[in-house]
Amino acid sequence: MSADRRKLAGLRHIAQLRADTEMQRLALVRGQLDAATARVAGIRDALQDLYQNDAPFSVEQSRIANALAGSHARALLQAEAEVKKIASSHEVATNLALREFGRSQALRQLQDNLTRQSAKHSRRSEDLT
Repeated sequence: MSADRRKLAGLRHIAQLRADTEMQRLALVRGQLDAATARVAGIRDALQDLYQNDAPFSVEQSRIANALAGSHARALLQAEAEVKKIASSHEVATNLALREFGRSQALRQLQDNLTRQSAKHSRRSEDLT
């Protein structure tokens, strides 16, 4: 029985390490997603600022504003595509982390149950003697 408990403890330890690794990976992907989302918001703000200028401007200033708007729009499309890609990775990382965490918790519960059973069995043996 103690060999089984040692094996179970080893499996639980491995599962916990894997769960920790997946949680760290999830945190990294979440950080990337937050940064990409902030970039999108910043580009949108810059684009909005271009058009909220109430001061009259010349034809030359209009050309510059339109060129900047085009540049910001291209950057926005690229940043939004990056957010979609990272969001997909975030979903995969979330599912992996949940699975590994669940496995670790199941093994912990199994180990706890085995320990309780063993303790109960030991008490019964002591009561019989």
